[in-house]
Amino acid sequence: MKIKRICIALAVMSGISSVHALANGEFDGPFVGGKIGGNRSSADGKPYSGSVDSTLAAGLEAGYNWQLDSALIGLSATYDFVDSHNADHDNGSRRRNNYNSKYGSNGGSLDLKLGVPIENWLPYVKVGYGYVSGTDALDHLGAGAFHGGAGVEYKLAPNWGLAGEWTTTRPTDHDQKLRNNTLTLNLNYYFGGAAPAPIVAPVAPRPEPVVAPKPVVQEAPVPATEVVSKRFSLKSDVLFEYNKAVLKPAGKDALNAMFSQVAQMDVKQAQMAVTGYTDRLGSDKYNLDLGKRRAVAVANYLIGKGVPQGGMQALSQGKANPVTGNSCDKIKNRKKLIECLAPDRRVEIDVSGLHEVQQVH
Repeated sequence: MKIKRICIALAVMSGISSVHALANGEFDGPFVGGKIGGNRSSADGKPYSGSVDSTLAAGLEAGYNWQLDSALIGLSATYDFVDSHNADHDNGSRRRNNYNSKYGSNGGSLDLKLGVPIENWLPYVKVGYGYVSGTDALDHLGAGAFHGGAGVEYKLAPNWGLAGEWTTTRPTDHDQKLRNNTLTLNLNYYFGGAAPAPIVAPVAPRPEPVVAPKPVVQEAPVPATEVVSKRFSLKSDVLFEYNKAVLKPAGKDALNAMFSQVAQMDVKQAQMAVTGYTDRLGSDKYNLDLGKRRAVAVANYLIGKGVPQGGMQALSQGKANPVTGNSCDKIKNRKKLIECLAPDRRVEIDVSGLHEVQQVH
């Protein structure tokens, strides 16, 4: 029954996650997860001594990470379930005979998480406090103790991470001791910014009202026009925080200044193509997604300033077309490498339209 309840909880959590179309693409921020794997444990003392070679372990986790330039600090709370399993024990057991004794445990922990993000990978350690309550042959055990562990997580997608994790705790309750070691596979869901989507849903044209024909008048001559175009290149570090796609106040100021220059061009039927570029750190897929989310954020802001939706495009080139070339290849320190690659992180805005030409008579 306990396994069934955990499976139901994992299914509900997965269903809730699928409702949210969120994606921030980083390890920082709030997350929830489920885990499943195996446990090996042993008990020493009175009234029970014995060991379980291998049994099912599962659990739930929720937490919050703060990702810095080259480190990560997090807090997480877990619930852990270890299934009851037949155990080998010595002849001194007072609670079960040698043929049908078994034990398992339920527990929880609150941990500090320390990690070092390396592109899409996050090796980390956990240290904290855990409480364990024994079951069956260990139903008399209930105690708190140090809880620790280590693992490595890989970012499968902007919202999803998969981790392999080992945890351990060794509570003691009077004369009874328990050594609990668990190895699990964890699937984590990260909450974040909105996923890329169409800039604005198309609106059906409104039917024109029927009016009486107007008197025929002589049309004024159509003024001569010429096609004009201009490219603006804005630094992503000015527009966004590193590895994010939410406009900063300074980024909005930069777009306002650019929009003023576009207004001075005095073009009709304006067309804009917004293209997001990233640096070379991370996978092609991740950087294409990040570049697109940044382009969508800029495009939506300019539409809010009055640029027609029909003349707007949001594109991404990801890590393609870097402007730094190989000038940063010899830099090993990650923070300095990020600084060196800053020119590659940019948003380019191509503006084109028709400009009226003053005719001389």
